[in-house]
Amino acid sequence: QDKGVDTRVHYPVPLHLQPMVKKVVGEVKNCVNAEKMAKKILSLPIYPEMTEAQIETVCEAIFGA
Repeated sequence: QDKGVDTRVHYPVPLHLQPMVKKVVGEVKNCVNAEKMAKKILSLPIYPEMTEAQIETVCEAIFGA
């Protein structure tokens, strides 16, 4: 964010650990990769109306100039 790019974590809890999924499907085990990725994943801005300048800003924030 200090480089002008809004970041979020949209799904901090893996799908198999969501209360509604547990209620409907029951307990799901052995989703180790989903649990690991939930701790590392990051949501970056991406939408059809992004300008080239906005895309460059995001890329530069991630990869450097």
